[in-house]
Amino acid sequence: MATMREIDGNGFARLKARHWNKLFHGQASAMRRDWAKILNKYCRERGIHYHADHRSNAERDLPPAEIRLPRWNILHHKRTGRKTEALEKRDSERAAKAEIARLEAECEKIERGLAPSQAEAEPAPSTTTRSTKPTKPQLSVPTRYIAAANRFSTRTEKFSITPALPIPVEDDPPTPVNGP
Repeated sequence: MATMREIDGNGFARLKARHWNKLFHGQASAMRRDWAKILNKYCRERGIHYHADHRSNAERDLPPAEIRLPRWNILHHKRTGRKTEALEKRDSERAAKAEIARLEAECEKIERGLAPSQAEAEPAPSTTTRSTKPTKPQLSVPTRYIAAANRFSTRTEKFSITPALPIPVEDDPPTPVNGP
């Protein structure tokens, strides 16, 4: 951050120094990169575990940052009881992110519950016999659904699912028996 006003004999000048604009125009990414290098060097020298990245969220495959709305949006909602379009959009994005977090936590809980049964179902490797390991069924589950400004990002993960108990497969279904 820098001031856009020159310092003269009486302190800060009354008007902004517009002639500085040409020095910075088109240089934003280079300046961000240089500041990130300086910050990373400073943190490394002082043993601070932090790494600054000059790239945008889109370049790093991250969802866009939540936009800070001007205060008048909230005041308008309090005064009239109606949300502005920007406030509606922000609230729907927050709800979507909360649902994502809930679903991811639920998936983790299910995976932790499946881990012991998968470990029991897999036999210990034998050194004398060579066994062919059956392939596990794959289930694709979308785990992220992020509502961005004008696009939807999804990430699909594959989970291996092994039944906890063996399921017998019979050629003919058993005939129903009536009575004892």
